[in-house]
Order: sequence, then C-alpha cells, then structure tokens
Amino acid sequence: MKEILEKYRKTNDNTILEEFRCQKNDYWDDNYWKRSELIFTLYNDFSPSDKVLIKWLIAEELEGQEVEIPTETIQLCAFMLYKIMDFEDIYDLYSVKYGGGTDLECTTDIELVFGIDKELTKEYLKKVSTKKSKEVLGCIEHYESFENAVYKSRDEYIEYFESKRINMLIADFEDTKEYLSEKNNS
Repeated sequence: MKEILEKYRKTNDNTILEEFRCQKNDYWDDNYWKRSELIFTLYNDFSPSDKVLIKWLIAEELEGQEVEIPTETIQLCAFMLYKIMDFEDIYDLYSVKYGGGTDLECTTDIELVFGIDKELTKEYLKKVSTKKSKEVLGCIEHYESFENAVYKSRDEYIEYFESKRINMLIADFEDTKEYLSEKNNS
C-alpha cells in the first residue's frame, strides 16, 4: 500500500485509485477491504498534501454507507481531514456526520463539525452565509444549547483521538472484520 500511496502522491493520477473505488453490489462494497487497508496505511503517514486523496476517500466511503460498510474507516478519514483542515473543509466533515445514515451520525464525534475552533467556525459560517453554511451553523448552535454538555477543544480532541479513539476504532474494525469473515464462511 505504501508504494501505491507514493505513486499517487508523485503523479496525482486518479487511475491509480480505481481499485479502491466504491464498487457496490446488492449488499456490499467489493473494494471496501482493499480501501480500508489504504486508509489505515495513509493514517500512519498523512500530511496536508494528502487532502485531495482524503476527500476522495471520504466520498467513496460515504457512497459505501448505502450498503452499510463499517463506519470506522470513514471516521478515520474524517479525523485526518480535521487535523489538516481549512475552514472550507467544515462542509465535508458535516457530510461525514450527517450524510451517511444513522450509524455514522451516532458514531462520529460532534467536535469534527466544530472545526478549527467553534467560535471561529461560527464566524466563518456567518460570513459565508449560504444555505449550507446556515445549516452547519444551526447544527453547532443546537449542540451549544445543551447546558451540561462538555466538548473538547481542537487540541484536546486531537490528543483524545490519537491516544484513545484510534485504539477503539481499530478494535471495532477488527471485530467487525472477524464477524463478517465468519458470517461469510458459514
């Protein structure tokens, strides 16, 4: 996988990614396991120059949610984007939380939608003032209305993800992979 990533980074040739494109059949994405391997490999060595690739992976993962692929890999993609994001990436993170069904909505942390900084993100969304920015702003304000809720700052969230959440995602991913493997072999 590292060789594929390096080749893509050097060329930005999307044909290199064809074998990872979401390929839905009646009940599954035939390229999911291969794409998940690419995502985990990328996580171990990503940088801002990988943003286009990360967004491509998010789009493929969102498409795969229609056939209920595991959510751990798209959450990993969302975190990578979050860590290297610019303000305009907030829409992609919002789509991860709310564009892939109930499982993804429930498992994706709201801190991703808060963006770089909740207050600065709100200012950005007010300035842009589109239908989509108003929708995202409404979401943030809704979460702020919970009086007893405690949210992590960006630095706290990154620390939490890299020290704890990643381990939970990997464990859940491995459990799901084992379960589906046993189910398909029976």
